[in-house]
Amino acid sequence: MEPGAEAEQPPTAEAQPARGASPRRTRKPTWTTLIPTTIRLDEDVDDRVTVALQTTGMGLQEFIEQAINVACDALSIPKTMPEGSSTKLPRDPNAEPPGTPTEQVWKTGNVRLKPNTRMRLAAACDKQQVGGKELINDAVADYLDDLGIEGG
Repeated sequence: MEPGAEAEQPPTAEAQPARGASPRRTRKPTWTTLIPTTIRLDEDVDDRVTVALQTTGMGLQEFIEQAINVACDALSIPKTMPEGSSTKLPRDPNAEPPGTPTEQVWKTGNVRLKPNTRMRLAAACDKQQVGGKELINDAVADYLDDLGIEGG
C-alpha cells in the first residue's frame, strides 16, 4: 500500500448510539390512576360553572371533584372509601326511556376523577337511588349555590 492510501479509503461503519432516543420512563404517570367520567350538566348549571371557573380560577376537573366531595360529605359518605369499593355509576332508575322528547338541554363534558372521589360518587348514587348524571348535576348546582354563583 502506498503511503496516504488509508486516507482515501472510506471509513468502516461502526455501531453508533441511537440518535434522538428518548430516555426510558422511570415511573408510571400519575394521571393514569384517574377515572374518566362523563358529566352532563343542565344548560343553566353549565353557564354558572363557566362563571364559577372564571371567578375561582379553578379548572373544571378540580371544580367537579370539589362539588362531588362536598355533596358526599353532606350525605355522610366516608371521606376515604374502603379498598375495593365500586366505581361503577348506576343508571338513573327513574330516567325516561331513550328517545323520549325533552325540553331540557344537557351540556356534556369529561373529567378524570380520583378513584376515591369516584367511589364516593358511586356510593352516593346508591344511597340516593339516582343515576350519576342526576347526582353530579345536583351536586354541582348545590356547590354553586354555596359559592353564591348566580346564572351567567
